[in-house]
Amino acid sequence: MRRPRLIRLIVLALLALAGCGGAGRPPTAPPEAPATSRVGAGPAPRTSDGPLAPSVRAAVDRLARSVAVGQLDGDAVQQIATSRDPRLAWVLSDAL
Repeated sequence: MRRPRLIRLIVLALLALAGCGGAGRPPTAPPEAPATSRVGAGPAPRTSDGPLAPSVRAAVDRLARSVAVGQLDGDAVQQIATSRDPRLAWVLSDAL
């Protein structure tokens, strides 16, 4: 029962990721973080708002297909993890 829900979530996440390419938009500076006290948390990771590298995007696609058939593609997980792109942390979290 949980597997179809997971598959739907991954597919929706990948569709959202595909729609966030940002083509045609002028680059903008990231908003400044509010000056608040964050107890127990380090600084937020720096993220890119650009597109994923083609090899990483292909790894995300392979991972989604492998999860859909119940076989986790370890090479895809490794490639996504070594990209060190914090935007993909939730993809890995959902897949695992």
